[in-house]
Amino acid sequence: MIVSKAKAAFAETRIDREIVLMNIDTGSFFALKATGLAIWDLIGDANDRASIIASLAAKYPVAPDQCEKEVDAFLIEIEKAGFVTLE
Repeated sequence: MIVSKAKAAFAETRIDREIVLMNIDTGSFFALKATGLAIWDLIGDANDRASIIASLAAKYPVAPDQCEKEVDAFLIEIEKAGFVTLE
């Protein structure tokens, strides 16, 4: 699965160790910290799900299946909010 940021649909601002995303169409906000921020930074312009999971599993002490489950939940949530596309 390829994950891409939906650049035309949002604005982002980095404040210290946090990113605030705003959906331009709906006006909804998301604040990403810690692991959410790490995933967001790994997405870049386009990245595959497996690479994101592998990078996080190498960085954090988490079981691979738990990492997969949490990354998938996060990606689905930010896709529903209009910040990424999943292909």
